[in-house]
Formats: sequence, structure tokens, C-alpha cells
Amino acid sequence: MEFDRLIDIVRRRWWLVVLAAVVAGGLAFAVTQTQPDKYRASASLRMGQFPERPEKSDKNPNKNNAAREDQARAFAKLVTGEAVLSEAAQDLGLSGAASLRHKVTATAYDDTTRVRIVGIDRNRDRAAEIANAVAQATIDLNPDQLGNPALVTLEEPATPPKRPATPDVKVNTVLGMMVGLVLACLAIAFLEYWPRMANPAARPRFGTGHASDR
Repeated sequence: MEFDRLIDIVRRRWWLVVLAAVVAGGLAFAVTQTQPDKYRASASLRMGQFPERPEKSDKNPNKNNAAREDQARAFAKLVTGEAVLSEAAQDLGLSGAASLRHKVTATAYDDTTRVRIVGIDRNRDRAAEIANAVAQATIDLNPDQLGNPALVTLEEPATPPKRPATPDVKVNTVLGMMVGLVLACLAIAFLEYWPRMANPAARPRFGTGHASDR
């Protein structure tokens, strides 16, 4: 079978496969080392109950939960809005909301009324400062945005992370080695079968079963 033959060819040239994996993994490791570290620190905000009128309250708990989740997702968008980021940038001594636009993300948890704020920076302490500043700005501006001063509370402040989020040296090195393995196997198969495909005379001939073929 052709597959068995290919496996045998790769087995006979195992040193080439290993060499390609080592070289590719080494290159991936070297490139990863040149990339700057980026740290991610997260703070959590909890949203309290929205004030509801008795005549508009729903006795169905599923509908109430869905409504709170929708409100949390909408509030997550407000966290990364112009007003909050401008306030946080001022507290951090930055020039404006644009300086935090690509350094802050806000995500609502699907099953709760919590919002996760993530600060991103090359400095681990600065990443935590960004997340906490945005969280505090959200709380301070909350009465103007939603009309309820007690609606949002800080559940968990951000702390400096121990390790950078990116780049991941181990993952990139392993992926590089895997790419090297695949490329080596493809190269071996190409070098083995291309001469036969290019030269029809070198292709194996299959007999028809007649005496003239023997």
C-alpha cells in the first residue's frame, strides 16, 4: 500500500524529520523571545437589582434572569464607552479615552450579573492599575449613566498577574515543532514521488495477466 510505503520512507529518514522539528521549534522559540510581554489583569463588578415597578415585574424567574443578563451585557458596553475611559485616563494621567481604547475590555458573565474588566499593558502593575481605574470610574459615573448610585459595586479588584498572557513561549515552540514535522513529511514524500511522476518511464508497470507481460 502507498501509505505503508510512505511510512517506511519517513522511518528511514527519521533524522530529517527530527532535524526539521528542532529547527522549526528553535525558530519559533527565538521569534517568541523577541516579542514584548503583555499582561492582563482583571477586576469584577457586580450589578445589583435594577429598580422594578411592581406592575411590570415578571413572576417567571427565567425571564427575569434573561433580563438581568441583557442588562449586564449592555452595561459592559458602557464600561468601555467614552465617558468611563476618559475618567479612567484622567486618573491614570493619560491623554484621553483613546489611550485606553486598546488596553481595556469588558465582558458580562453569561450566568450572572457580573462584569469582568480586563486591563492590558506591558507592565504587570500598570495592567492592574488600568483595570482598577476603569472599574472605579464606572462606579463613580454610574449615577449619571443608569440613575442608581447603589447599582454597581466592586466585587474583586485587579491584582498584578504573575505571568504574561502573551506571548506563550511553550505553546509557540510546540506549534513550531509540529509545523516542522508536517513540512518534513511533505518534503520527503515530494522528493520520493516527484521523480516518478515527472518521468513516466520510471513508473512501475502493472501486468495484464497475459503471457506477453511475463
